[in-house]
This record gives sequence, C-alpha cells and structure tokens, in this order.
Amino acid sequence: MLVAGLVAGCGGPILANAPAVQRAPEPPATPAPIPHDPQPIAFPADDGPHDRLTEWWYYTGHLRDEAGDWYGFEFVVFRAERGGFPVTWASHLALTDETGGAFHYAQRSEIGPQVDRSPTDDGQPAGFDLSLAGPVAGAGTTSGPSAAPAPGPAWAMSGGGGHDHLSASLGPAEATRAGASFGLDLTLSGGAAVLQAARTTTPGRGCRRRAPW
Repeated sequence: MLVAGLVAGCGGPILANAPAVQRAPEPPATPAPIPHDPQPIAFPADDGPHDRLTEWWYYTGHLRDEAGDWYGFEFVVFRAERGGFPVTWASHLALTDETGGAFHYAQRSEIGPQVDRSPTDDGQPAGFDLSLAGPVAGAGTTSGPSAAPAPGPAWAMSGGGGHDHLSASLGPAEATRAGASFGLDLTLSGGAAVLQAARTTTPGRGCRRRAPW
C-alpha cells in the first residue's frame, strides 16, 4: 500500500514552472538602400569615399626642375569593400627620373577604417583625407630594451574642391626593397602642381628638387 501511494503521488506534473514562452524571431533590419550608379557628382562632397565595392584616388603627372630635368610620378590609393569584411586599402607610389634613366616604385596595404580621416561638414562629406601608416621600423623611439617600435612615414593625400596635397616617402625597409629611397611632397591647385620635395637616393646619385608642373 505504501508503494502504491508513492507511485500515485508521482503521477502529477514534474515541472515546477510553466514552459517558457517562445518568441518569434525578429525580422532582420532592412539595410539602407544604395542608389544605383551612375549618380550625379558634386564636389567637394564626392571627393571622399563612398560605400562602393572599389574606389581609387589616382594622381599621375610630369615634373620639371629648374635645371630642366624631367620626372614622372604616380601616387594612388585604392579602397575596396566586400560584404562583411573590413574595408581594405592599397597604395602605389612611383617616380621616374627621366634624365637619369631610373624608375622606382613601392606599394603598401592596410586594413580598417582608420585610413579614412575625411572631414565632414554638418554630417556631410567635405573632402578627403587618407593616410596609410608606414611599416614599423626596427629601431625604437627610445633607447633600452623596452623601446617601442617606430612607425615609418605615412603616405597621405588630402584635399577637396580642386586643392589637394600629396605626401609620401619610403621607410628604411621599403627603400631596401625598392633599391632606392625616394618620396614626394606635392601641392595641387586648380590643375597646377608645386613640387616641394622629390627625393631619390641611389648609390652615386641623389636629388632634391623644387619645380612647377
């Protein structure tokens, strides 16, 4: 009789709490629509980056110094985005010494939004400001075993509305790979360029020039 009573007592509900209510999954947020290309262009708002698969800021030109020597240059920054991956950047820098018969080039890449420092005006783009960090040099910024590595010079381009500034030079490791140390510092305004400094250093040859475009 005792066993039967225990068995009968176990015939009720086992759970002390009511089953949890299952909520229906929330619908995914609708992404903001991206207008179809081509779109009208308005500067300086469209000088800066857009949410597009690939964009680039591309400069090429010819420079002549006071002695009449000619140089060609290229400086470009590419921006790419693919789905949920972080935005990726790549940059090419090249200088042709037409008088000396030499060509030098280098390239960089960086991942992340920190490259884009473009200004805004009341929340709207107002130009562009892009900067790719240089490779970390072997020497530290301070002496001693705890010295922090020193980054190389940044490759930067900025401007808007037809007034741009380009600045790029190689770090020691880049110069070793390129076989020369070179760089440029250009100010462009209304289709003209002023070369503040173009430096090319190779064994037995060097230059520092100032010239109009």
